[in-house]
Amino acid sequence: MAQLLVRKIDRANWEEHLVHQETDTPGDAITRCIGTKENTLSLWQIESIDKLEEAALAIIGSHDRPETFDVVAINYTDIVDKGLTFISNEGTTRVNDLNNTHRDIIDITYQKLGRLASLIYDSLHQDMVRRYEIDRQGEVLYEAIQAGRLTMDTLSKPFRKLVGSVSHRNHPT
Repeated sequence: MAQLLVRKIDRANWEEHLVHQETDTPGDAITRCIGTKENTLSLWQIESIDKLEEAALAIIGSHDRPETFDVVAINYTDIVDKGLTFISNEGTTRVNDLNNTHRDIIDITYQKLGRLASLIYDSLHQDMVRRYEIDRQGEVLYEAIQAGRLTMDTLSKPFRKLVGSVSHRNHPT
């Protein structure tokens, strides 16, 4: 079973490059989607593409307000083959059972960012990307709450409101 590492991106920053098959990565794709902090980049590990929503839940649970985003899954072996190194460390999502699936790519350099960008393009070409609209995020959170994986009181006010609207749709009075 292929291990995958998942990163939040904005697919729009990569689209023009995909359409025109350009050989250079747009600056916005680098700075907005794979910008680093202390030469590290945060990702979430999953067992297979079927578990992509687990990574999305971890990402949603680490934010304070809903906003549409995309997630891209990159093959673990490809990351290692490109000379990128990652470590396991505790995540900061509100979904506690997912905190141990957090990974950081470390010691990122200019060259390594380029290699990572090429891996993201490969994943986009292989349709290893999913969009999470705001309504879907509410549904994902609602399902996690129903499963006992987190509680409403751990969510920010905007997410509580969103989950409340999903709950109302699922259980009208």
